[in-house]
Amino acid sequence: MANRILIIFTLLICSVCVSYAQLKPGNDKDPVMVFEAFKNALQKVYSSSDPDTSALNQVAGNFLFYFSLDSIHNKFRGNPMSLVHAELFNLSQFFAYHQYQDIVATPLALMKDKSVYPRMSDFQKQNALAITDKKKPDEVILFMLLIPGEYIKSEKPRILSWKLGFSYGIIFFEDLVGNQGMEAFFEGVKSPKHPVKL
Repeated sequence: MANRILIIFTLLICSVCVSYAQLKPGNDKDPVMVFEAFKNALQKVYSSSDPDTSALNQVAGNFLFYFSLDSIHNKFRGNPMSLVHAELFNLSQFFAYHQYQDIVATPLALMKDKSVYPRMSDFQKQNALAITDKKKPDEVILFMLLIPGEYIKSEKPRILSWKLGFSYGIIFFEDLVGNQGMEAFFEGVKSPKHPVKL
């Protein structure tokens, strides 16, 4: 009887740990692992018909990077969470349409389709993921750009954008509140002396 109680208690603890872990960033600095953890956390939050705001904030705080120019002095600030929540909702709907379990991420440099890749900057090439559907692995359904942790004082890479744009021959990513091409801020910076604070 004591053994059964111990087993049940252990299973309950493990269940809570797994549930919490799904909202945390991946244990690896590999952007693909970070994406998988983000996707799982997003699916968990939106599995409820009434997503918890604090859970959404936790997903945003663990996985996303967003900033806007506050002045000509490049002072950075966080953006209103309502905009972030709206973007997360739209992305969750997109993932649900393709079915979460069928969505995979691959470093863009490893994809066969190079129609976009040659036009990208070095920073974009090194940090972009191609998001595909397992049913059609050679067709990119989404591009996602992550900022390496060392650039932003973070232990893990964080997601800047999943919106790719093109204007005047230049490819750029649009962040969560509509800023275009903010990844240029990190171009050519191999070892930032003053990383952006989260």
